[in-house]
Amino acid sequence: PDYHLPDSGKEPIILTIGDTSRIEALEDLTTLANSGSSLRVERGVAATIARSLLETQFNKTISGEKFDISTYQQDDGGIALVPYGASDLEASAWIAYSGVGGVDRLSLERYFLSILGRTDLSTHRIVLADFGLASLGKPYVQAQVNLLNSPALSPIDRLYLGLGLDRLGATEYSRIIVRDTLKDFSGEQGGYPIIRVDGLDTTIQATFLTALLKTTYGDSDDSLLHSATVLQGKTKPTDLLRVLYRARKLAITPYNAISYPVKIQKDGKEESYETAGGRMATVIITPEQRDSFRIKEINGDVRALIQYKGTVTKADKSSDLKLERTFSRNGKSGSSFSVGDVIRIAYTAQGTDAQGWYELSDTLPAGFIPYTVFSSNKMLTIAAQPDGTIQGYFPGSHNGDIYVYARAIASGQYGVGLAQIRPIANSSLYGVSSTATVSVAQPQ
Repeated sequence: PDYHLPDSGKEPIILTIGDTSRIEALEDLTTLANSGSSLRVERGVAATIARSLLETQFNKTISGEKFDISTYQQDDGGIALVPYGASDLEASAWIAYSGVGGVDRLSLERYFLSILGRTDLSTHRIVLADFGLASLGKPYVQAQVNLLNSPALSPIDRLYLGLGLDRLGATEYSRIIVRDTLKDFSGEQGGYPIIRVDGLDTTIQATFLTALLKTTYGDSDDSLLHSATVLQGKTKPTDLLRVLYRARKLAITPYNAISYPVKIQKDGKEESYETAGGRMATVIITPEQRDSFRIKEINGDVRALIQYKGTVTKADKSSDLKLERTFSRNGKSGSSFSVGDVIRIAYTAQGTDAQGWYELSDTLPAGFIPYTVFSSNKMLTIAAQPDGTIQGYFPGSHNGDIYVYARAIASGQYGVGLAQIRPIANSSLYGVSSTATVSVAQPQ
């Protein structure tokens, strides 16, 4: 077949051929393993788990800075979305479910118990706290099991309760909940099945949760995972759910015992490979061999994954590049705001070259969401993304602030990490802002 290989410059191309299911897992895990640069805890944990699975399942090592989750665990035992931020119940529950190391589990358990000790809890927060405790191996009391029959229980809450009960060994509940969810909420989006509930965020979350819940009793549904993944760019990060699904599927999916031969041609010579028993063939193709490479024969449930390693340079902090970040409302700078406020986040760069272009990257505080994108220069392409990341490019000749707007949606005290600028022409240098803390109160 005519198989086009990309131009990898001076780097060799690595072609991995194997069972379709394992190649899809390899491709997805490789993407997830490289997504840990975000400050958000779910992405850091997802990258950590993905790297571990690549090593244990595929004998592949992806280098990168070790993710330190200890900076996310707060004095109350909960896990924050960003370093030194306020504890977030949903994030805490998922970190407990993931089983990632480096977490003080006793403190996390006390956090969930303290949540349940409050008298003003919504049903959803009760379910999340119970899900977190079950993920730590702490049994539900009968009152929580009875929630399954509560009319106040949303589809999302039922799925969370099912995951917790399965973690405690009540797998039959998983089957019942999946059956009822599919019966009542199945829908379609772009030709792929989804679990359609109120709102885009909850539809994507319900679709991911259903896919994950199906794996708990030995089933898997890549179509649910795919449709939720396609939609995820419009909502909050779901990397952790994806990597947990991949981990579960790898654990329950047997290797394909059928041997599918693959024949390639390189430098005019034919080579044959077998893919049975989970084996994958790795073919190295040099730049000189790229144009003459051909796949002569590929049959059965087999896929190929193309990868190549670009040049990696170590980044050094620049003494000249500096970035100042300010938060303001109605023209007044500060760090204390109220729920519902629209806040201007402005960046002023120093030490830039007027002839160059620069990349800006930052993360919104955990209690903020993008409001709109605005700048004082049409050449700027700075955007606040739905997942809370701020990224874009600006010319070094730009005078004035670069800014975006965000809305505060949740009360709490939130740590804000370092914003960063980097010259496009020299990615080995970077400049950073200082860290910050902002607080959001309920409106008076």
